[in-house]
Amino acid sequence: MKKIMFSKEYEKKLRKGSKTSTVRLGKRKFSVGEVVELVVNNKPIAKAMVTRVEYLKVKDLTDEQAKKDGFTSRNKLLKALKKHYPKIKDDSVVALIEFKKIE
Repeated sequence: MKKIMFSKEYEKKLRKGSKTSTVRLGKRKFSVGEVVELVVNNKPIAKAMVTRVEYLKVKDLTDEQAKKDGFTSRNKLLKALKKHYPKIKDDSVVALIEFKKIE
């Protein structure tokens, strides 16, 4: 089973279900309907089903997508992305992976 790794700072939102997506730099090999493990600090915290995978440029991310990712705005999401990926640019391709907790 594939894993999606998260930083400790996202654990509460993942457990509560207020984080239902993640944005990752580059192309990722996830398929709609695939079951994955959500992992924080190398510990599985839940299983989820991938409900959507979309590729877009950073400049095309929206406030709505940021909210599904657990942020209050697009700007806060961009700030977090720059922390995780210091060399990310507006024209960088990212994978938007939406999921639904199933366990």
